[in-house]
Amino acid sequence: MKEMSNAVAGSAALQSGRIPATTLHMWTQIVGKIRLTLSPWTNHSWHVTLYVTSRGLTTSPIPHGTSTFEIRFDFIDHELQHRQERWRSDESIELRAQSVADFYREVMNDARRASICR
Repeated sequence: MKEMSNAVAGSAALQSGRIPATTLHMWTQIVGKIRLTLSPWTNHSWHVTLYVTSRGLTTSPIPHGTSTFEIRFDFIDHELQHRQERWRSDESIELRAQSVADFYREVMNDARRASICR
């Protein structure tokens, strides 16, 4: 049997159930809470929606100070990407089989490094 590339292995992790749908759901809730906290309020919490893209899901731009940032679940490259417009910088976290607590810790550490959260 041939070895799988990292991209195929990551895809297999999602498809094989090693990353259960319930875990992915909780990961999206973590990202949604960041958006909920930092976005201006809109009726019925419409400002918290994650939008479908050709590569996965995105928050769309979130205002932060004089700039914006965006968080994307990229299911093709198997990463959670954080993009800050002002500094044109990108950070990413690998989407791999891990606990929700570990994912939360990684996301919050990334947000602190980017000065998004305390």
